[in-house]
Order: sequence, then C-alpha cells, then structure tokens
Amino acid sequence: MQVEIKRENYACNKKMCSENDAYSKMDHLINKIIEKEGFIQYKIDKKCISTNGGNYLGELSEIDVQGKTKDGDKVLNIFVKKMNTGDEMKIISIPNAYMTELFFYKELSKIFHELQEEARVPLNKKYWTVKSYDESEKDLILMDNLSRKGFITPDRMDVVSLQFAEKAIQELAKFHAFSFILKEKRPEYFEKRIRTMKSPFKPGKDWDGFVQNILKTTIKFVDENLKERVENYSVNIEKKYLNYYEDKKTQRCLVHGDYRPNNVLTKITVSTSTFYVVILTARIAEK
Repeated sequence: MQVEIKRENYACNKKMCSENDAYSKMDHLINKIIEKEGFIQYKIDKKCISTNGGNYLGELSEIDVQGKTKDGDKVLNIFVKKMNTGDEMKIISIPNAYMTELFFYKELSKIFHELQEEARVPLNKKYWTVKSYDESEKDLILMDNLSRKGFITPDRMDVVSLQFAEKAIQELAKFHAFSFILKEKRPEYFEKRIRTMKSPFKPGKDWDGFVQNILKTTIKFVDENLKERVENYSVNIEKKYLNYYEDKKTQRCLVHGDYRPNNVLTKITVSTSTFYVVILTARIAEK
C-alpha cells in the first residue's frame, strides 16, 4: 500500500485547531474509514475551516482522501466537527449537545429514512439529512462534505432571501413532524428514546443574563407601538423558556435548538431551477 499524507498547519482566521489531543484520534478514525472503503493507494489533504464566529461548539475541518481501490479511482470528502475541550460553556452543556447530535446522525436519521421508505415518500418530498460515518464518536463527528457537491451555507450575518426562508421553514416543519410520526408508528421507541431527551441548556444566573441580553437587543428593534407589549410578554421569559422545554404534560416535539442560516445547507440547480435545502442538526431536544 502506498500512502501520501499532506498535513496542513490548520491555520485559520480564528485559531481553533491543534495538532495533538483529539487529532490523533481523528487520524485513527479516518484510517478506519479508508480501510473500510477499500483504498489500496491514497493521499490525504487536511484543512481547518475558520468559523468566523459561526460555530461555538466545535472546531471544523475538511479532509479529502483521494486514491485507488480495486474497483478504480475513488475520492472521499469528509467534514469533521471536533468538540471544544476548553472552558465549558456556562449556558449549555457541550458534551450533551454532541451526544445528541451523534444520536441523530447515527440512529435517528436512519429511522427517519425507514419511515419515509415505508410511506413511499416521493424523492422530491423527502426530508434529507447529511450522510454521517459510523466511525463518529462522542467528541468527533464525521460527515459527508456537501460543500464539495455544490452546497453552501449563508453567512450568519446576512439577511436571507424569501426563497431561502420559505424552504428552510418547510424542511423544519418536516423535522418537527417526525415527532408525531414516531409516536404513532414507533410508540415504544418514542417513549424510550425521544420523550426522555433532555434540554442541553443550563438554568441559572448565566442563563438568565444571556436571555435578558437577547431580549434587550430585540426590543431595540421593535416598533415603538409594540415595545410595551413585548416587554409585558417577556416578564420571566428565561424561566418560561426552560419550562417550555421541560413541561412533561405537553405534547413532546423534536426541536432543532440552533436553527440559524449557517446551520442550513443550500444548493440551486440552474438547469431545473430547483432550490435544495439540507438541515445540519446542531443540537436537538424535546419541547
């Protein structure tokens, strides 16, 4: 077997990548994928991705594997998300968020696929998810790099188009609908694996301050005739929000938890004027 490995220095605008700790583990997982895919000759290119503030739960990398198998040339484009191992965030449990995301990619998304196959959902109506690799672990998630297939993510500071907003809400509605489908079609699974999910948010003074800061910023941009109404509605909103997640009496529904434009992949096919949307599941929880 001939191997050529080109190592980058993981330079990016926001220094988030290192050459030790979990990266030796990442190399091990990539090698397992290479072996499983049957490569007999290959080279590896690695590149750190600058998040520019768009991702605060992990370090992102692209890994391209190009080489030969017994069946001919083959290329793998892998997107890697490594859990931040520095200071724990005060308002959210990062390990909890990663375990939930891993649960979605390795287990729940496969059940979504089974349910859609059983219902014979047409291809153009299906809920699509990013392919993930079974080699993913609790602190390293490996997925198909859809940017190599023409998908892009909007900048988090950009105002999205009406077309984007409409399609993104449609896909989110499909995601929510699976809660009710699971309860009907897989009731035992729903009770054991869905209803028991916990919110990753941490109650306390840091959470209260975080919510109040968001509220103050929001009120600045509300029309004057609506400000009092919003302020009245927002009394104790930090507690209302957590209760909304934790109320055992209400219907349980899967929610995304971080549904921002930069967690949505989009692609436009010019020849057919088709607008594709794929949701990146950052952290799901029950409400």
